[in-house]
Amino acid sequence: VNIYARRVAERSAAEQLIGTARVEAKYSSSIFTGSQANHNNGLFTDRGPIPPVVGTETTYTITMVAEAGVNDLTDTTLNTAIPVHVTWLDAVQGDGELIYNDVAKQLEWRAGNIVSNTRKEVSFQVGITPSASQYRQTPTLLGPQTLRATDRFTGERLQAIGERVYTELSTELGYERDNGIVGQ
Repeated sequence: VNIYARRVAERSAAEQLIGTARVEAKYSSSIFTGSQANHNNGLFTDRGPIPPVVGTETTYTITMVAEAGVNDLTDTTLNTAIPVHVTWLDAVQGDGELIYNDVAKQLEWRAGNIVSNTRKEVSFQVGITPSASQYRQTPTLLGPQTLRATDRFTGERLQAIGERVYTELSTELGYERDNGIVGQ
């Protein structure tokens, strides 16, 4: 910004004022992650009762999403884990590379680069056979997710946290309320 002004100190003497200021502002993008469980959404054939029942396996398809804001993202990675009572079924479909560590039951999704205002997603299948101790509970299928990415414009490392995923399926998908509570 350049500013020019003229000040008159006396009647016959004029003084010219010049001011210059330079500021650069870069704003990092916001990023988003979220996950949702589904049952027979078309990607995989799920089996078992909804709501889940003690001693009977029910399989679920979980979809994880990574979304960029106004700037492009690079090196986008999401880390999470499945609980000990959940079985990994090794069925994966979607963007990037999903790596499962069967000893630690940890997942690493390498989504890669994401263009501004777009998203990537990956789906995978898990199973759960509820125990008697889970009766009348809504078990966890997936732990919290941590999404990390680098903002290509600012170079800043960004992070977003996703909520746990439970056996409760969305009523927006046509399921009744309390469909994730384990029954007998």
